[in-house]
Amino acid sequence: QGLLPTRTPEEISAHVEWFKQHEERLALRRRLLQQWRDARAQLRQQRQCQDRPSAEDEEAERQRQREQRKRDREEREEKKKQINEWKQRKAEEQARERVREEQAEREKLRERQQWEAARQEKRVIAAEYRRQRQEAENRIREASQTVSSARRAMSVDTARVKQRNAEAVHRQLEALRQRQAEQAKGPSTPSTPSKFTGVPSRALSSAEAYVSRRRTQLAAEEQAAHTDSKYGPLPGNFAGSVDHRAIRATPAWRKGLG
Repeated sequence: QGLLPTRTPEEISAHVEWFKQHEERLALRRRLLQQWRDARAQLRQQRQCQDRPSAEDEEAERQRQREQRKRDREEREEKKKQINEWKQRKAEEQARERVREEQAEREKLRERQQWEAARQEKRVIAAEYRRQRQEAENRIREASQTVSSARRAMSVDTARVKQRNAEAVHRQLEALRQRQAEQAKGPSTPSTPSKFTGVPSRALSSAEAYVSRRRTQLAAEEQAAHTDSKYGPLPGNFAGSVDHRAIRATPAWRKGLG
């Protein structure tokens, strides 16, 4: 089996059996030939001993030769039949072996194609993943740049609005003080009754309290704007502008004072 890896044990056993039969037939043939030679030699000796062979002896010799030729012909036909059968079995086995090899080759080719397709699919998925990741990083970078630009613009706008609000509050305070001074000088406007001369002005104290609160709020917003937080000013006011919302009704004496 080790010397004939392409043959099955059944094929080897069948060939050995045929070879044995072939050797036996060859040995039988040699024995028969030897017997025939011996008989012929004996016959020649008999003919040499006799001056003229009899007709019966000649007929017997011819009969024996005919029988010998017949046996030889049958033996050749049998051998030829066995050889043809062996060739047929060998051809069938070779055909089955070719079919198995072709099936194995087709299976290998199919597995190779599947492996190539899977590898190509993995490459496509990896390329798509890298592209999506790069796009995400680009979007994050662009968003960071946009946020930074917006923060810088917001800081500038917030500072500008804070300055404008502070100037507006200062002008309102100056106008209020000027109106109070004018009221104190002459009777052009209704004055406070004499019995309230010792009472401090509620409008002035309210304005001063509002200015103090507003300065504290502006300082807190400015400090928050200079921090590294991702959040901007607290919501509620548009761009940090002053939004006066009356909590209660304005008194009659305060109308027209801003």
